[in-house]
Amino acid sequence: MSSLSIGMFVLLLLAITVLFVVFVKYTSKDEVEELGLRPEETVVCTRRRHWIVLLARLIVPGGILGVFGILAFYRGLGGTFFAAGVDASAAGSLDIVGWLLVFTVFALLAAWFAMFNNINSKKKRDAASQVAANSLIGLAVLCLFLIYFRAQGGRIFYFDPYLAGSQSYDLLNLIFIILCLLGFLFLLFTIYDWYNDEIVVTNQRVIYDNDQVFIPRLIERRVQEQIRIEDVQDVVAKTESYTQHYLKFGTIRVKSARIGGDIVFDAANMPLEMKAEIMKVVNARRKSRSAEDLRRLVDVKIYDHQNGGAPTAPEVRKETGSMLFAFVRWFAPENPERNGNTFIWRKHWLFSAIAVFWPLVWLFIMLTILAIAAANGWIGGGVALVAMLAISLVLLAWLVYRVEDYRNDKYILTDKNVQDIEAKPFGPEDQRSASLGALQNITAQTTFVSNLLGYGDVFLETAGSGGKFTFHNVPDPQFVVNTVNDYIVQFKQGERDKAFNDVLDVLKLYHKDQQQGQSGPATA
Repeated sequence: MSSLSIGMFVLLLLAITVLFVVFVKYTSKDEVEELGLRPEETVVCTRRRHWIVLLARLIVPGGILGVFGILAFYRGLGGTFFAAGVDASAAGSLDIVGWLLVFTVFALLAAWFAMFNNINSKKKRDAASQVAANSLIGLAVLCLFLIYFRAQGGRIFYFDPYLAGSQSYDLLNLIFIILCLLGFLFLLFTIYDWYNDEIVVTNQRVIYDNDQVFIPRLIERRVQEQIRIEDVQDVVAKTESYTQHYLKFGTIRVKSARIGGDIVFDAANMPLEMKAEIMKVVNARRKSRSAEDLRRLVDVKIYDHQNGGAPTAPEVRKETGSMLFAFVRWFAPENPERNGNTFIWRKHWLFSAIAVFWPLVWLFIMLTILAIAAANGWIGGGVALVAMLAISLVLLAWLVYRVEDYRNDKYILTDKNVQDIEAKPFGPEDQRSASLGALQNITAQTTFVSNLLGYGDVFLETAGSGGKFTFHNVPDPQFVVNTVNDYIVQFKQGERDKAFNDVLDVLKLYHKDQQQGQSGPATA
C-alpha cells in the first residue's frame, strides 16, 4: 500500500466525518422540539454520561477500526501470515521468539497443574473451571505447534515486498478496508448515541432523554421519563468509589412522589453539582408558586383584572366530503380527534390497515377460486355467483367488525381526566379513568420500527393503587406527552385557585365595603 493510497484512505475517513457532522446538524431536531418545551419553559442545566462511559463504548468500534485497519495496512506492505520455509538458515534452531514460546508452554502447563489440583480438591467440580483448564492445554499445544513451525524455517509474520502490489487491493484487503470503514462509522454513531443520552433540568421539569440512534431521524428509539418540579421529593447524588470521586462521576436519583417513579441516571458527569442545580430550582419553585398564584387571583377576583386564565378551547373543525372521503375517514379517522377541550386518540392508522389485511386477502383468494371453478365448468355460473355474494358478505362483515374494533379502542383526554376505553363491536366494554390530579409521570417510548413509522407507546402512571395507563401505538407520542402535561398544569392551577377562593371571597367583600364607604355621601 503506497503512501498515496494511505493518504487517500485518510482523506476518505475525514470526508466521512465531515458528511456525518453535516448530516447530523441538518437532521437533528432543536431542543424545543425534542423535549417539548413550553413557551415559558427554559433549560437550566444538562448532564450527560461521563466521558469514561464513552471511552468504554468505543472499545468495540475502535477495536474493529484498529484491527482491520492494521491488517489492511500490513498486507498492503506485502505482509503475510504463516509463511513456510522462508528462513532456511534458522531451520533446526531456536531464536529468542522460540525460547519465549517454550517459556510460555511451561507457564501454561504450570497454571494448568495448579488449576487441576484446585478442581480435584473440591467436592463439587465447577464446569467453568474445567473449561478454563482445558483451554490452557489447548494454548500450550498451539505454542508447541508454533515452536515446531518456526524451527522448520517458517515465520508467523513475514514481509515480501513483491506481494505489496498484488495484495493492496485484492479481495481480502478490500474486505478489511470495508470492515475498517464500517468500524469507523460505528465509532461515529457511538459518539452520537452517547451525546443524546442526557438528563435535563428545566424550570418546570426534570427530564431523562435517551435517544438511541442508528440513523438520525430515520431509525431511532427514544425513551423519555420526566418528573414535574413540584413533584420532586428529594435528589440523591453519590460517588461509590475513589475512581468515581476523583473523576467526578456517579449516580443521580431524582425521587418522585409516586412510588417507583424515580429517575436514575448512572455514571452522570459531576452529579453533586447537578443535585445542587435541581434543588435550587425546586426550592425556588416552591417559594414563588404560592405568591404568584395569590397575586394572580387577587387581580382577577378582587380587582377584576382579567389577565391570563385558561386558554380558549380550540375550534371544532367540521369536515364534509364525498362518500369516498367518508369511507376513508371511517377507515382512518382523524387522529387525534378534537372536540372542544377533548382529545381522542386511537392507534396509528397502520393498525387499521393490519385489521383489514386478512379479510381482503381471504376475499381475494375465495373469489379467485370460485372464478377459476366456474371458468372450468366445475360448478355452475349461478352457483358461483351466489357463493361469491355469500362469501363477500361474510368477509366484508368480518372486515367491518375488525375496523370497528380498531375504532372502539380510544384514549380520551379531557380537562378533568383521562380515559382508556376498550370496547368490542356490539359487545363488552372496559373503561378506566383517572383524574388529572392523580397522574404522576408521563413517558413516551418508541422502538426502531415505530419511530420510523411515527408511532409509539405513552405511559401514564398514577399515584397510589391506580396503576398505569398505556396509550398503545398512538401517533406522535411526544405530542401526546406534551398535551397531557399541559392539561395537568392547567388542572393543578385550577385546584390551587379553588384553595384560595374562601380567603379571596372575604377579601372581595371587604374591598367592596371599602369602595362603598369611599363613594358614599360626604357629611357636613
